[in-house]
Amino acid sequence: MPTDSLVEALANYRRLVASRYRAIKPAELKDLPSGELWLSPKIDGELAGVEFRGGVATMTTKGGRELPDCPLMRELRSAAPSVKGSVRIVGELYCSAEGEVRPRVGDVSAAMAGNTKLRDRLAFGGFDLLACDDTPLPADHNQRLEAIRGALAGLTTAAVVQTVRTSDRSEVRGAWQDWGASGKAEGVIARTGDGRIFKIKPDISIDAIVMAFTTRCDAPTQVRSVLLGLARDDGTYQLIGGLGGVGSTAQREELFTLLSKAEVPSSLRQPSSDGGIFRFVRPGTVAEVNCTDVQAEDSSGAMLQRWIMRFEGEAWAGLSMAPGVSLLHPQMVRIRTDKQATPAEAGFGQIAQRCAPPSADATSGTAPPSDAMIATRRVWTKVSKGKTAVRKLLVWSTGREHEGWPSWVVHFTDYSPDRKTPLERTFRAARTREEADAIAARLLEENVKKGWEEVV
Repeated sequence: MPTDSLVEALANYRRLVASRYRAIKPAELKDLPSGELWLSPKIDGELAGVEFRGGVATMTTKGGRELPDCPLMRELRSAAPSVKGSVRIVGELYCSAEGEVRPRVGDVSAAMAGNTKLRDRLAFGGFDLLACDDTPLPADHNQRLEAIRGALAGLTTAAVVQTVRTSDRSEVRGAWQDWGASGKAEGVIARTGDGRIFKIKPDISIDAIVMAFTTRCDAPTQVRSVLLGLARDDGTYQLIGGLGGVGSTAQREELFTLLSKAEVPSSLRQPSSDGGIFRFVRPGTVAEVNCTDVQAEDSSGAMLQRWIMRFEGEAWAGLSMAPGVSLLHPQMVRIRTDKQATPAEAGFGQIAQRCAPPSADATSGTAPPSDAMIATRRVWTKVSKGKTAVRKLLVWSTGREHEGWPSWVVHFTDYSPDRKTPLERTFRAARTREEADAIAARLLEENVKKGWEEVV
């Protein structure tokens, strides 16, 4: 069985690497630092660890799943008695391509789930040390690679990931052409001598559904950001995150004209990065989006949680949070008028080869109860010509920040019976109680002046 310490070591390594990673595009190779680099193909697999200790071999994935019996595991066990001392190696668990252009992470999931044909193709590419003889690890990356080579010597299903050491930037471009541009690998990893790691990958193009939008505070007829989603086979939709790069001023105005006509109610209040609330629209607008990566986990290795929603009766309803995905560095390219918001044209099939798509489960029911707490509730009235106007302030803690909700919400209601739109609402999200109170104070200063009487 995998030891808890090996699983923990993998989790710690992932957190450390996440803080050192920088994604760059092939056109940005000039941004790589000077000095030596260690280049290797980026294998599309699952992070895993191998431990040799006391003549025994153990292997586990980052989630703590033990490798089933297969040629890879049998080779590791046969090699264990000849490995001196103790060694822990981190690397990529993948399925050898065999006729395909490159490995796919989906094959690993299928192999672990019981596909015996794919299980026989499981392989391991080691790229760093987690521990060696319980002593401080060598700072020199070459020494780490040599330790891995020694432990995996003679094996056919496990080896050091192909690595090129160079100070010549033309070799970096050559490696990109050989591995990345050719499609033989998912990209190129470049490591520096001081521990920084660069991930070189081309843009990924995805057709996503525009679910909602916000506007600029100083230009209310311009879209500031959009909220994207993908269609699921069961008729629901799942959010995949926001995007602020929607184009020029003219494009933002055109997008506002398009989306404002499609605005519909929603039971889910989704905050934007600037503290505003997204305005939901009918699921009919599809946008082509470029990004550098699609991720199903955060930097700590935990599954990302995203809202699943249903569009019914000209309104959106939030159903539940479920494992989902996120786009890294997304930019909108154009609106695809030739695409429909369907699973076939704007669904999760587009990302199936990059990370495991969300499960079809967890689409029914409602969100779990929260520990919400109302911190402030105040009401004012004003009587004019026999009619009563009402203004109400609510400040509350959602108790659901772990699910992606804002920690605090400020809600101001303005009801004026003689107005063309009698009922108007203002929502603001906040990270702390102090920030929420400051937002509330500004709303009161702007809206509750002479003549308003507070109701106790």
